[in-house]
Amino acid sequence: MHKNGTAKPALSTKAALKIIGIALLFLLFIPLAGKWISSLSDSPQSAEQPNLPHSLPPIGQPNWSIPCVNIAAGQSPTTIRIGPDQWSRPIKLPPGKQVRIDYANGLSGEVEFCFWTGERITVENSVQKWLDAAVPHSIFALRGTAGDAIITVP
Repeated sequence: MHKNGTAKPALSTKAALKIIGIALLFLLFIPLAGKWISSLSDSPQSAEQPNLPHSLPPIGQPNWSIPCVNIAAGQSPTTIRIGPDQWSRPIKLPPGKQVRIDYANGLSGEVEFCFWTGERITVENSVQKWLDAAVPHSIFALRGTAGDAIITVP
């Protein structure tokens, strides 16, 4: 009871708003924490590999802790050795740029992109095919038919 004889409210408006705010932050944090925790996993999940090519064996995630190969827009094409059983070093492009992956020495075959988010896409014989909307992020690793991949960014 207050001094004037009125009943004291059980919960003030300010306290109620704090509780609601904390609850909303908690509800927003749960999905983000789940994505972050699943990205730490070394083993790929089937949802991350919806279109793995039949000719490339399934493998885990790339090693994102090693330094990236930085490729600037307009830079001379960059050659990176790729193979079917391991990921290339991470590759970093300027955000929003197109990219084209060609094989050196007349080789052809599938190229798989694994983005830092865990998303994967496979491009069959990407010679003369510019990828833009299909490349959701600017940091990725590659694998594919054994040989040298030539990365071009306009």
